[in-house]
Amino acid sequence: MCGITGVLGSPVPDREQVEKAARLQDHRGPDFFNSAAGEGYCFCHNRLSVIDLSSRSNQPVEDKNGILVFNGEIYNFKSLSASLPGAPSSSSDTLTLFSLLEHEGPAIIPQLNGMFAFAWYDKRQRTLLLARDRTGIKPLYYASYGNRFFFSSEIKTLLALLETTAVYSRADDLDPEYIADIVAFGHGQQLRTPFRVIRELPPGTTLTVRSADLSTEAATWFSIPDTISLATASFPRQGTDAAPVARLDTLLNDSVKLHLIADAPIGILCSGGIDSSLITAIAAKNGANVSIYHATVKDGPGELAYAKMVADRYKLDLHTVYIDAPVWLESLADAVYHLDAPIYHPSDISLYTVSRLAHEHGVKALLCGEGADELFGGYGWHSLFAATWKRHAQTSRLSRLIDTAYRAFKRFRFSDYFTREELLYYTDAYLPYSNSNVPLFAKRGALLRGAAGKPSTDSLLAAYTGRDGFPELAAFITSNLYGHLSTLLQRNDRMCMKASIESRVPFLENGLIDFALRLDTSWKLRGRTGKYILKKCAETYLPKPVIYRKKAGFPVPWQSYTKQIPDTLFRNGFMSEYFHMSENALLQWAKPDVDLLYTAVALEVWGRIVVGGQSVEQVKHLLRR
Repeated sequence: MCGITGVLGSPVPDREQVEKAARLQDHRGPDFFNSAAGEGYCFCHNRLSVIDLSSRSNQPVEDKNGILVFNGEIYNFKSLSASLPGAPSSSSDTLTLFSLLEHEGPAIIPQLNGMFAFAWYDKRQRTLLLARDRTGIKPLYYASYGNRFFFSSEIKTLLALLETTAVYSRADDLDPEYIADIVAFGHGQQLRTPFRVIRELPPGTTLTVRSADLSTEAATWFSIPDTISLATASFPRQGTDAAPVARLDTLLNDSVKLHLIADAPIGILCSGGIDSSLITAIAAKNGANVSIYHATVKDGPGELAYAKMVADRYKLDLHTVYIDAPVWLESLADAVYHLDAPIYHPSDISLYTVSRLAHEHGVKALLCGEGADELFGGYGWHSLFAATWKRHAQTSRLSRLIDTAYRAFKRFRFSDYFTREELLYYTDAYLPYSNSNVPLFAKRGALLRGAAGKPSTDSLLAAYTGRDGFPELAAFITSNLYGHLSTLLQRNDRMCMKASIESRVPFLENGLIDFALRLDTSWKLRGRTGKYILKKCAETYLPKPVIYRKKAGFPVPWQSYTKQIPDTLFRNGFMSEYFHMSENALLQWAKPDVDLLYTAVALEVWGRIVVGGQSVEQVKHLLRR
């Protein structure tokens, strides 16, 4: 929906400096910009008008008690506003949230059903409250430096704010563990950023900052293990399909209706896969007059035929963009700049391109299908995990697999970089998740500067034990709501917001999250069939060829595109300087394996733009032959 920025402390940078940094996010909110400043604070807001297009919902919202800058949507704002004394206009979720915080404070946050990242400054208490939604759909970063506290929706704005201190250097602030993770896995760990001083507020968390001394206090308001532990499974393993499928159908319809709330044009990103196709079908059945948008590879494999099936069935307009090497290469530097990180998913550029088309059509928000795989067990590695587990005695599996992995990796000296316990992440159960192999990891390890971590599933396993027929698999599936989902949500937010479009995620609605977390895994995975219950539900809405086919993702031929990038991209560049390697040595390391080459390209492009200060156009020139 928007971009938010703020500074707290003394002395606050000149208001014009803060506004200049905030306006680096104008793509997030091109419809209105304003700021609010006072003794020891300055807050800015870039508005994308989607709900209540009137000026009364412009931000910052301020009165004698407080100030609000808010990014996102609160879908249940009408029901929440009814409980307020002198209820504010029920047509504005912004004004409703402002009144709720003024009267209830942070106690209201668990009742919010939506996606959000906001900052509420309480003038009475002289405290700043930052909050982020359950799964981190909306971004929020912060940094404490010197006598100031900064926050923003994007890292580029935080860097500009930090540099107002005159002594901050982004090159000197690089986090070596983050760079090591990029080399090893292609992406950084969840909640880490490329810069040591910049932090990402965790999903389901608040952070309170006191103006007097800038001391902070974090609190978790939503916990996945706690949600699992609150009740037994919604539907046990025994029983017919009818009851759980009907419940899922109701929840999906309720969520899609909520996500269609808007006073501006809305579209749907329809890949042709089951998740986005089901969202499309339910929207159409509920009478929504929406267009659907699709990206496919020019003269290559794709899912366009399936997206056309959905469009034809519901008589919807299908708008398609075609990706080829020139389009992909020309968009790479732009996408990296807006992501603020090396691109992990090569298909990010497809999303960036299709969002631009939707923007040209006047669309302000796009519904998408992210979150279904993580909630309902839709990835291939989920079924591989189940098959692997069954091949080992549960009592001895953990030790045996660690020892097996440790012996294998020791041959490649990979154990120099990881502890014995951390190697569990790379056992035959987890290895498919990485889309890689042991020799490749060993080659990546040659440049590691520190050990990369793994998300712990211990608390998830404890929560599922006694509440699920297969707690190990349940914990494994749910763990993807932490690391993997965060990379997808980050790319959806940045690539859509680059085109000034809000990305909405109906599968990550409160009721659906609660239902899926408490649903026994037998409804998610049966044999080799993932998302079993979702597929049964989809039979009412979609042709069977859309439902029952191999998961494809977005098959961008990034390998061939990457090989077209000239070697000169690395000449006197970021990677050579950071790793103290010659251009020739760097190419000898990366070029034999296209996975490594892609990682090197993504890191080099990011380093030149974000760290080295080169313009997007300068890097585009280097990417051209």
